[in-house]
Amino acid sequence: KKMGAVKAATLQILLEDGYNVLISDADVVWFGNPWPIVGGMPGIATRPDAHFLEQADILVSTDCIDFLEDGEPGLIGHEHNTGMLFLRSSVASIEFTKEWQVRALETTDGHDQTEFNRILKGLYVPGKPGKAFRDLMPWPYLPLALVGDMNYTASPPSLDRRATDPARDLSRTPNGHNGIHPDVLSQTWETFRKHKAEGLRDAYWLWHGQIKVGLLPMAEFLNGHLFFTRRLQEYSGIKPIAVHLTYQFGDTADYVYGKRQRLREHGLWLMEDESYFTQGNFLHLTFPQEGYKHIVEKYMDVAGKCKETDPIKTKCWHPTFLTEKDIVDRQISLRDPEAPIDPARAHLEVQGWLRGALRNGIVLARKLNRILILPTLECFCERHWWLLDDCRIPAGKSQMPMPYQCPMDHIFEPAEW
Repeated sequence: KKMGAVKAATLQILLEDGYNVLISDADVVWFGNPWPIVGGMPGIATRPDAHFLEQADILVSTDCIDFLEDGEPGLIGHEHNTGMLFLRSSVASIEFTKEWQVRALETTDGHDQTEFNRILKGLYVPGKPGKAFRDLMPWPYLPLALVGDMNYTASPPSLDRRATDPARDLSRTPNGHNGIHPDVLSQTWETFRKHKAEGLRDAYWLWHGQIKVGLLPMAEFLNGHLFFTRRLQEYSGIKPIAVHLTYQFGDTADYVYGKRQRLREHGLWLMEDESYFTQGNFLHLTFPQEGYKHIVEKYMDVAGKCKETDPIKTKCWHPTFLTEKDIVDRQISLRDPEAPIDPARAHLEVQGWLRGALRNGIVLARKLNRILILPTLECFCERHWWLLDDCRIPAGKSQMPMPYQCPMDHIFEPAEW
């Protein structure tokens, strides 16, 4: 709690001194230049799609893993992640950091990021102590352009519509929709549709209409699941600017074993010198891919059918297609042939085989005084804290290639290695 409050207080001081602040957690890796998106940097042009983002007081990343939500107005309602955060020096951002400090210290059921989200979504009465009003959901928001933007001419506001005021039009009126005043509701959705057609990223009025907030593009400012598990950067063709190591397993209170391993797997962990990779005698298992293929061959005719939504047509594993009727002749089971089988069955069979292969590899490596190199790890189910659908996380499951090259922490505990 104290660390979160100190973070907000530090940001307040910098903002009051006139600095715009780009801040990231220690587990963020930067690949490129964010300023064409963030805007406001002398000598660096702002990208055309970031016109409204350049006017926002706050830009923040998201924990959403459904890439199809990127650029949609509903994305503003997902959990914001302060691990990648930009604040522009303004009266609104300074007042926000003051409120953030107080809430971070007072919270009894969250932390600074929890409070960041609650404040923006209007779950508190500004400046007054007390718990968040959860029954105020869903949160209200207005597109920035609806209030007026003298620099934007592609979609000028109609002269026959009344001027809007974010503080008034985001009041939680009983007859409002999502907290938006009925008088401007149709204008709100018309604005969203128009900007999407024009390829513009919206910024929004939040915190009871007191502050302008934009979301950093998901494909360029990636969370850990999109980068390390779904590998969005590989099939989208969009070059990442930064990745935050979220959706992480395998870390302990003593060390970030899981995060270190993920960075190693992608060549992003630069703490070892060259000798780590070159000095010593190594043992490399070259047969796992053949083993995977052998295990899932009996399922493949059924579960390997591609859907139109599959992002990679060579990775179309769909366990929900599997029924005993389809595969009983392959001697998988004698259960009811009409009943669907456990969608994780193939995944568990593959992992059981892999563990046997690694066990033998470890024994050989020890006997031969060699260092075992881990093979490529293939998974047929995602790992998550909640329920899976078709062995995928329900959010954005149509974008999840399967099987996928899974991080080590999806099937092992890195700390034990």
